[in-house]
Amino acid sequence: MIDSIDIFPDIKPSRKAYEFALRITNETDPTKCIFVDDKNENITTAHELGFFAVQVGLGEVSPVADAVIAEITDLPKLGLYQEKPDTE
Repeated sequence: MIDSIDIFPDIKPSRKAYEFALRITNETDPTKCIFVDDKNENITTAHELGFFAVQVGLGEVSPVADAVIAEITDLPKLGLYQEKPDTE
């Protein structure tokens, strides 16, 4: 998980912010990543770069959002990933 603080000073919706997030994770393929945000312009950029873009909230929905959820706690309901069990 990458937070906005992790990509500072680059900020969304700058493409550099998304590219930096990929470098942090050592992932070269954005199609293997899920981007979650509440802002239309951030969702649009993420989608254009190939991320699976999930919009959170009931406000204005981006026409390119790949999925929309009401709250971040609804993310598991999309079935996009499996949580790893805590081994500690």
